[in-house]
This record gives sequence, structure tokens and C-alpha cells, in this order.
Amino acid sequence: MPCSPLRAQLSSEKVIDTLEWLFLVYGAPCCVRSDNGPEFIAKLVRDWLEAKHTETVYIEPGCPWENPFVESFHGSLRMECLNRHLFFSGAEAQAILDDWREDYNEFRPHSSLGGRRHPRRRCGCLCSVGLRPPSQRHPLT
Repeated sequence: MPCSPLRAQLSSEKVIDTLEWLFLVYGAPCCVRSDNGPEFIAKLVRDWLEAKHTETVYIEPGCPWENPFVESFHGSLRMECLNRHLFFSGAEAQAILDDWREDYNEFRPHSSLGGRRHPRRRCGCLCSVGLRPPSQRHPLT
């Protein structure tokens, strides 16, 4: 199940919608680390996070080592998926990326886990009462 539909840019409302879903599923973290993109520094997002008692931690521009996990993920995504496909539509890109993400999260072994796979995520209890992640509430158009 994708976290967010493929888009060239996210509005602050889409960021909040996605974060709200993630907070419901996994609980609210003590902080959210992000770059200084306009969708993350927007007052609306900062106010929403403050209301959830979640601190915002921004990565300094030009300092990717402040978030090495996402830099490693981006490298894997580019080498294993983006560089291997030519996308002809947003829907095709979304489907290929969803397949890659599912394999990355559910099936492949990770060195950070001692060569083990990630444990399966459980969200059936929320889905069974009609809650859906943002990707299913806002289909691609």
C-alpha cells in the first residue's frame, strides 16, 4: 500500500494528510526530520506538528550526512529502480515504485537488521473500519 501518490510536488495539505495517516498507524514520533522544502517548512505543517507535540528538525542545506538513512535509501531507489525503468505515465511509475517499495520493505534482507527482513506491518485494524491511506483517498488523475 503506497504511502503517498506520485506527484511532482506536494502541498502542505497533502503532507499533513500523509503524516496524519502515518501517525495513526505508527503513533506520533517525538520529531520529524526533513529537508527545507517548501512543503515541510510551511507554517500550516509546522503548526500541525506543534499541535501533535512533534518537534521539527530540519537538515541544513548541503549537509546530506545529517540524514544518512534517507541518503542510503535514495541511492538504493535510484540504482535498483529509477535507473532501470523508463516511465511512460504517472500511473505506470506509481505501480513500478509501489512494487519496488513493497519488495524493499517486506522481502529483501537489510544489513541494518543483521541480514533479516523487516517485520510485516499491520494496519488491518484501521483498514477494516474504513480508514484508508492518502494514496487510496486521492487517486491519481
